Amino acid sequence: MSENKISKEDFLTKYRFPADSLEQIGVTWDELMRIWDDHQLNTKNLLLVASYVSQSLQQFANIHSVRFRVKDPEHLLEKIVRKCLENPKRQINFENYRKQITDLIGVRALHLFKEDWDHIHDEIIGKWNLAEKPIAYIRVGDDEGLFKKKRCKIKPHKYKYRSVHYLLIYQPSREKVIVELQVRTIFEEAWSEIDHKVLYPYDLQNEMLRFASSIQNRLAGTADEIASFMLKLRQYQKDRENEFNLKLNEINALAQKLQGAESDKAELEKKISSLKSREGNLFSVSPIAIQASEVTRQVTSTLPPGLLNTLRLANDNLVKFSLPPTASPKDK
Repeated sequence: MSENKISKEDFLTKYRFPADSLEQIGVTWDELMRIWDDHQLNTKNLLLVASYVSQSLQQFANIHSVRFRVKDPEHLLEKIVRKCLENPKRQINFENYRKQITDLIGVRALHLFKEDWDHIHDEIIGKWNLAEKPIAYIRVGDDEGLFKKKRCKIKPHKYKYRSVHYLLIYQPSREKVIVELQVRTIFEEAWSEIDHKVLYPYDLQNEMLRFASSIQNRLAGTADEIASFMLKLRQYQKDRENEFNLKLNEINALAQKLQGAESDKAELEKKISSLKSREGNLFSVSPIAIQASEVTRQVTSTLPPGLLNTLRLANDNLVKFSLPPTASPKDK
């Protein structure tokens, strides 16, 4: 497996390590090559694990997109040497590198709004066991409240990097596999990718590039704040619209009730008028009595006086019986 391997000299030059770096950390080049070969043989298995974790994360409602990679052998060796130079007490070798290097599998879950992280975190904790507490990398001055509430270890990052890191435990066989999961916004991802490409970790002393990167970092933070504001503004507008529609429905319902009341009022007035008319008719002279009176008037002129008196008496009786009975003194 010697094809495509970098030489020791090219490796030290490319990554700007001192010529005696391997002696300083107590690791030989041959041992690093053994690590290279072993990791390359294991890459296929690691890719299967990375794919499974990625597909699981893509089912989370608030995750926009997921990326993953398995560390290539050359970058693995670079990290081993760099970490041991930074901490001379640290020992990384062939026997322990799989445990010591926790990002052999790296997965990034990206979300649109800062507010999405709360729900994503809960789903992660509910699905996987963790090798350690999540680490929330923040910029000095950022709000720490939610990270504390979720029991994250908070680390202000000197290069203003923002992200929450999880070490997921996955065990498809006897050997546990650690997956490093990084969760951050799309804007933070854009800044960190550019920063990593241009600066980290080999041009950190370039003041001009660091200044430009810090400006871009602030712009990414501002973009996240604007996105959060837009989200809250939309929700506010929807709430006001819903409130307006509810009030409008109430007004329409009351208007319909009022129209119904007016209709009922008109109907009641019509019935009352009808009843009053019927009441008036009850107390008026009946048509029979009127007709009898008219007939009597017409014939009185031709009748003898004695017969005329008899007819007048009959007419009075007809009128009397057509009127409603009056109460007698005994009935009162």
